[in-house]
Amino acid sequence: MSGDDVEEFASTLAAEFGDHIWQWPWLRFVNLNEPHLFTGLWFIWRLLTWPIRGRVYDPSPFERLELGHIAAVIENGQWFER
Repeated sequence: MSGDDVEEFASTLAAEFGDHIWQWPWLRFVNLNEPHLFTGLWFIWRLLTWPIRGRVYDPSPFERLELGHIAAVIENGQWFER
């Protein structure tokens, strides 16, 4: 997820479980910027050059946030590291 999708997800969680959701370290897990207009062209270029590079996507710079951890944090009432 990125950009407005993240904000919508966090808003939905905050409406249901409280404003402490906004204090989570979101920037470690998601990109809050919207994708560029030329994202489709970028993907086509990556796909065409995949045989040369050996992969379509580069590794993500973000940590992985799992639904189980989100549920555990909500149950706990505050952010904690796993």
